[in-house]
Amino acid sequence: MKAVHLRKTIMLCALIFFPLSSLAIGPKRPAAHDIDLEAAGSLDPGFGNGGKVLTDFGGRADEAFGVAIQSDRRIVVAGRTTGTAPNDTTFALARYNADGGLDLSFGSGGKVTTSFPQGLSEAWTLAIQQDGKIVVAGDLGVSSSHAVFAVARYNTNGALDPGFGAGGLTTVDFGSGFHTANAIAIESDGKIVLAGSVTAPSFASSQFGVARLNADGTLDSGFGNGGMATGSANSTFAGAYGVSIQPDGKIVAAGYAGPNRNALQMSLVRYLGSGALDAGFGTGGSVSTGFFGLGDQARDAYPLADGRLLVVGTATVAQSHFNVALARYNPDGRLDTSFGTAGKLATEFPGGSASGSRAVLQPDGKIIVAGLFSPSGKTAVQSALARYDADGTLDQGFGTGGLISTDVNGIFDPARAVALQADGNIVVAGDSQKTADGYSQDFLVLRYLGGSASFSLALSQSSVTGDRGTKVKITISINRIPGFTGNVTVTPPDSAQGVRFKPPDPIATTDPSVAFKLKIAASAPTGPQQLTFTGKSDDGQASTATVTLNIQ
Repeated sequence: MKAVHLRKTIMLCALIFFPLSSLAIGPKRPAAHDIDLEAAGSLDPGFGNGGKVLTDFGGRADEAFGVAIQSDRRIVVAGRTTGTAPNDTTFALARYNADGGLDLSFGSGGKVTTSFPQGLSEAWTLAIQQDGKIVVAGDLGVSSSHAVFAVARYNTNGALDPGFGAGGLTTVDFGSGFHTANAIAIESDGKIVLAGSVTAPSFASSQFGVARLNADGTLDSGFGNGGMATGSANSTFAGAYGVSIQPDGKIVAAGYAGPNRNALQMSLVRYLGSGALDAGFGTGGSVSTGFFGLGDQARDAYPLADGRLLVVGTATVAQSHFNVALARYNPDGRLDTSFGTAGKLATEFPGGSASGSRAVLQPDGKIIVAGLFSPSGKTAVQSALARYDADGTLDQGFGTGGLISTDVNGIFDPARAVALQADGNIVVAGDSQKTADGYSQDFLVLRYLGGSASFSLALSQSSVTGDRGTKVKITISINRIPGFTGNVTVTPPDSAQGVRFKPPDPIATTDPSVAFKLKIAASAPTGPQQLTFTGKSDDGQASTATVTLNIQ
């Protein structure tokens, strides 16, 4: 059995991506929610072809599952590509410039494919480190009855990083069965946390699987059992889709749990930094939440500044009918009854069924959820977006009543990941199927206007290096939307260890960039420091840019 068949078997047996598998395919139709071209939630006409970019890797099917924005505004998308032979799957990455064009300095013509020597591989998630390196994870089928976590790390030019694992590649093996890494989080010390599912060889049970790697790709022996931990969700069937690091260092994995495959609930498991279950969270470290009693899943959890957790996913209303689902929890795992209805919120897309895949939080507290929409009586699947205010009410200034769906090729256009640019615009990644044979998908990237900031700050380098007793110059670009020519005031960080800024005061300018000199004291501590510059327009809009200063 080849790797792609392993994944499909796991999806069938554990209801992974069940909203996708139950929605059919069909002919082209108009989008469900049409919006004005210049409104918040409109496709960005300055990106690709009317806000849409399709990328073909030359094989049969190319599917994107993760997206991240670099500090220089370039967009990295990761997923899998199936070669000309069926089931010949490998990791696939693409990087785009800010206008949607492929970044020709990345890989080969903006694209990278990576094969593991042990077998066929599929990428489901990515993250960008502070130094700009790209970490991608998924699964690797090493035999017909065994799959393991698969991880690759790339340098900023798309080449595999030889300082990670074996030539840039590594695997994590929990034992027998099928193991899939669905999520990545990078800790402040550079360690890499992976979360996913660990499924028994017989498919009779599954559980949360979390692993932590050192920066060089080796398993962190100080975490769990030799770098690995399996989390009890107190259920026969469980698995994680998302993972996040709280400010206190605790790890939250989000997914599903239930006694059988027809009675799954949203589930969270929280771990201490050691990998042990956090007994102060829920029941023995885990929490499960049901909506309509027919099957639910969490796709990710997002720590809030006050210690609460926002969770996004899907709730099953009836057979083949789904809602976007949100829940908010207090720090101890109890539902926050001030949110939605007793802590839960299910959103019906008018005229069809919708599910939530991933979310991103705006600086102002608004919540953006990306997923898919299937119109009632139709067999098409479209990309879907919903935006909420911080209290869970739909943002009426976004799309149509807070909701948007986008039809690209009229067959199967799901949104699987979402990221937020510094200027407030929204980038969505997924795939678009061109023909009905099921092997004609391309990477799909969409960008929507966020209707927020009229400018953004950007840095040409995400990190710079300086010696103690020297000066370093940092130039900050001010990227304005067309028509905005007003003042932007750029303020340096309040303080930094052993670093002085020249000028020390904010700079107000209508120019396209500003520059600061960083004087590094001879006594400054060596190592990395993160420095965040803030820009503010005269009408109060704000943007930030963060650079890592490596002092040696």
